[in-house]
Amino acid sequence: MVLRRCLTWGGVVLMITPLLLAATPPASTQESALETGRAIYLRECASCHGNAATGYGPAWPVLRQPPPDLTVLSRHDRPFEGKRVRDLVIGHMRRVPPHWPSEMPYWRHAPDSELDALIAYLESVQSMPYGPYKGITINDQARLGAPLYQLMCTTCHGEDGRGPKQSGYVVGHGVPDLTTIAARSGGTIDMRRLYEAIARCSDDTTMPSTQRSFERWGMSPIEAARNIEDLAWYVESIQRR
Repeated sequence: MVLRRCLTWGGVVLMITPLLLAATPPASTQESALETGRAIYLRECASCHGNAATGYGPAWPVLRQPPPDLTVLSRHDRPFEGKRVRDLVIGHMRRVPPHWPSEMPYWRHAPDSELDALIAYLESVQSMPYGPYKGITINDQARLGAPLYQLMCTTCHGEDGRGPKQSGYVVGHGVPDLTTIAARSGGTIDMRRLYEAIARCSDDTTMPSTQRSFERWGMSPIEAARNIEDLAWYVESIQRR
């Protein structure tokens, strides 16, 4: 099911990094550039923006405002503007001194090669999180997330999301009831936080990173992002309000 999902959305990858595709470099060169960009992103940006670039990295609670979701810099009616994003990263479009009003440090002295790789990686992870994205509804996404949940989550969270049925079964600090997230959050779910929790997971739990699992299965960043999004909307669909 997951592999068919990858093939279904494989065409979307063709719309990623148009500047790279225009030069038609070998696939291995493109993949190498994106891997370099991802390594730079994880080193420099993930602490605030999260491993999945959705805005909830481990440092976000100490910031004045949650960092923005970097996966929605483009939309279907607004293409990815590489120069504008580069200017924002460098700090050309932000006020001085550094960190006011933005808490993001300037990249003005970063090598061009690193900036190019980072911008290419950010373009590769663009999507329409928290949907619906073009041609699909939120209900469709939840249905696509159901088999992913059965494949990846039932061992710990149970088939209905309320936890394992085995008596005395304990994983790490315990298994939360996934059907009461909204009830425990005032009736609504912050989908960005849920997405990041599924993608990255917390260091103090034994829950594996879904994003790393998808990457080991050979998914591209955009394929992994959309599968994680589908999984998040499935979890939202099983809430007991």
